[in-house]
Amino acid sequence: MNRKPNIPRREKLVALVGALTLAYTAWGYGGVIAWSLHLMLAGGLLTLALALVPLPGVRGAGSGFSRTTFPISRFASLFFAAAFLLYLAIAALNPAWQIASDARGWWLESVPPALASWLPTSVAAPYEPMNAWRIFNMHLAAFSLAFGLDYGLASRRSAQFVLWFFLFNLSGMAAVAIAQQYTGSDAVLWTLKSENPNFWGSFFYRNQGAAYLNWGIVLAGVLYFHHARRAREAFRSGGPHFMSFCLIGLIAVSVGLALSRGGILFAGILVGLFLILVLADYLYHTLGQLSRHTVWLTATLTLTLTLLLSVGLYQANRAIDWQAMETRFGDIEATIEEADRDARVLSSKLTWRMAQDQLWTGWGAGSFRYAFPIYQQEVPELFYARKHHKRGWEGRRFYRYAHNDVLQFLTEYGVIGSGLLLLAIVSFLLPAWKAMLQYPLLTLFFLAGCLAAAGHAFLDFIFHSPSYWVALVAGIALVSRLLQLEARRSWG
Repeated sequence: MNRKPNIPRREKLVALVGALTLAYTAWGYGGVIAWSLHLMLAGGLLTLALALVPLPGVRGAGSGFSRTTFPISRFASLFFAAAFLLYLAIAALNPAWQIASDARGWWLESVPPALASWLPTSVAAPYEPMNAWRIFNMHLAAFSLAFGLDYGLASRRSAQFVLWFFLFNLSGMAAVAIAQQYTGSDAVLWTLKSENPNFWGSFFYRNQGAAYLNWGIVLAGVLYFHHARRAREAFRSGGPHFMSFCLIGLIAVSVGLALSRGGILFAGILVGLFLILVLADYLYHTLGQLSRHTVWLTATLTLTLTLLLSVGLYQANRAIDWQAMETRFGDIEATIEEADRDARVLSSKLTWRMAQDQLWTGWGAGSFRYAFPIYQQEVPELFYARKHHKRGWEGRRFYRYAHNDVLQFLTEYGVIGSGLLLLAIVSFLLPAWKAMLQYPLLTLFFLAGCLAAAGHAFLDFIFHSPSYWVALVAGIALVSRLLQLEARRSWG
C-alpha cells in the first residue's frame, strides 16, 4: 500500500499560518480598522518568512528556488510585485501636496516634492483615516501572503488544506451574516457599531461583503472541479466536491440576502456558469460509457443533487426578502434612463478627468479622498449633499472612494503603477492559463471568477477592502500553485 509522503515541518507551519491569515479575512471587519489591517500584514509577513528564512531544526525549504521549481512566472510575479511596492514607497516618501485648513474648512496645497518632481508623488496625510503608507501596507499584506503560500507549499495536500480552511471560514461568515439579518443586529458581528446601516457579516459595507462571498463561490467551484476529477481518477462515486456544491448554495443565499445589486448580479453569473460547467462535465463523462451500474449510479447522483438544489432553492425562497430585492433592482431602470445624471457615472467621469492630470505617475496611493473635491466642486449634484427649494444647494458630500476601483487605481497609481500591479496579478495567473488544456473546466471557471471580480470592481470600491484584496490576491496565487502541483503530479 502506497503511503503518502510526509509533509516537512516548515511546510506545515507555512500552511497553518497562511490558512489562519486567510481565514482571518472573513472575520477581520473588512480590514478597514488599522489594527485589523496590521494583523493581516503580520500574518502575511510571517507566512513569507516561514517559507524563505532558514530556521534552526526545521528542515525543508518549501518549493525551493531551483530552476525546475522556480519557473519564469514566479520571477515575473516577484519582479512586478516588488517593483509596484517600491513605486508606492517612493511616492509615499515624495509628497507633492499637503492638507491645509482654517475656519472655512480644508484644502490641498502644493509643496516641493521631498525627492524629485519626476518621481511618483503623493499627498501628505495622516495614517488615520488614510494615506499612502496605509495603502502600501494593504498591498504588502496581500503580496507577502501570496508569495509565502506560493513558495512555501510543495504538496497538493497543503494547498488543499489552506483552500478548504479558508472556504469553511468564509462560509461561516456567510451564515453569520444571515443570522445577523434575522436577529436584527445593529452592530457588525454584534460588536462594533457601523455608521453604514447596510453592513453584511463582518463587512461594514454590504457590497464589499457580497463581493467577498462571490470570491468564495469561485474558490468553492475550483475545489469542486478539482475533487470531482480526482474522484473519477480513483473510480470513487463520492468525494469532497459534494461539500463544495452545498457551500456554494449557502454562500449564494447569503449574497441574495445582502441585497447588493452588483453582488447579486455577479453571483448569478458565477452560479449559472458553475451549473452549466457541472452539467457539461457530467454529460461528457457519462454519455458513451453507460452500463447498468453507471446508469444506476448516475440516477442516484442526479436525484441527490436535485434534492439538494430543491431544498436550497426552497430555503432561499423563504429566506430572501423578494420585495426588498425588487425595490433594490427596480432602481436599475431609472439608473439606465438617467445614466448621464447618475452619481456613480458622474463621479467616474470626474475621476477620469482627475486621472488625466497625473496620468503617468498618479496622484499617489490613498490620495483620492483629498484631491477629488478639486474636481467634485464642478458638479453641484456631487459636491453638495442636498438642494433646498428656497436656500438652494447646501451641505457637503464627501467621497472616500470613486465607486470605480479600476479608475481609482489609475488615478492614484498612474499608468506606470497600475501597469506594474496588473502585470503582477497576470503573472500569478500564468500557471492557470497554461493548465487550460489539462484542466479546462477548473481553469475556465477560475479565470471567469477573476474577470467577474474585475467587472464588479469597475462598478464599486471592493478592491479597497483590505480583507477582500488580501483574499483575492492570495487566493489567485494559491489556486495557481495547486494547478502547478497537479501538473507536476501528472508529468511525474
